[in-house]
Amino acid sequence: ATGKIENVDLSKQPRIHIQVEQHEEPSLLGAIRSHKERADVYKPLPVVAREIGVSMSLLSRIISSFQIERKQPGGTLSKFDIGLQMKSTNKGTELVGYARGYQDDTGRWRTWELSPPAVALLKDYV
Repeated sequence: ATGKIENVDLSKQPRIHIQVEQHEEPSLLGAIRSHKERADVYKPLPVVAREIGVSMSLLSRIISSFQIERKQPGGTLSKFDIGLQMKSTNKGTELVGYARGYQDDTGRWRTWELSPPAVALLKDYV
C-alpha cells in the first residue's frame, strides 16, 4: 500500500487527511517453486556414497582436502592433494553449485549434500 498526505487543516481541530491506495502484491509462487525444485536435487553424502560405490569416509575425504605422500627416489617425501576441495568443515566453506552443508544450533556441521554436477564429477573421479 502507498499513501500520501492530502490536506493538513489546522484551523479548527488539527486534522490530517490521508489518501491510501492499496496495490496488488506480485505473486512469488513461481520463484519459490523454482527455488524448491533446484534445492531438492542435492543428495546427502550417504546416498552419493552408495550411488558411486565408496564408503562415506572415503567420499568425505575425496570432496575435501585429501593429501597423500609419495616417496621420491633418494628418500624424500612429496605431498600431493588429490581432494576435490568441494567442502571444508574446519573452515566452514563450500563450493557453490557443488556442495552445501548444514549446521545445528551449536554451530556443529551436521550434514553435507552434493549437487548433480558434483555427483557426475565424482563418478568420473572414482
